[in-house]
Amino acid sequence: MTIEVTDRRRRLILDWTLVGIIAACVAAFFDLRSTVHAQTKAFEEMSARVIRIESDAKHAPENTATKADISRLEGRIDQLVNLMLTTQHRK
Repeated sequence: MTIEVTDRRRRLILDWTLVGIIAACVAAFFDLRSTVHAQTKAFEEMSARVIRIESDAKHAPENTATKADISRLEGRIDQLVNLMLTTQHRK
């Protein structure tokens, strides 16, 4: 009971294999296309947010805090916390 693979069966196996490969390539193409579309849309939204933030920063009043101001304030808070801890520790 041996199974003979005739030329017709071999050709049929090759044809269905090629159909499967082509279907997988088409599915991969559309998956890649949808991924690129989603990433492009996300990039456009992020670019719009960055432009809006930059525009808001340019039109902001001059009395807004800078990163240096915030760093100095954080340093002062750290100094006050250390002072409070040392004075409580001495008591």
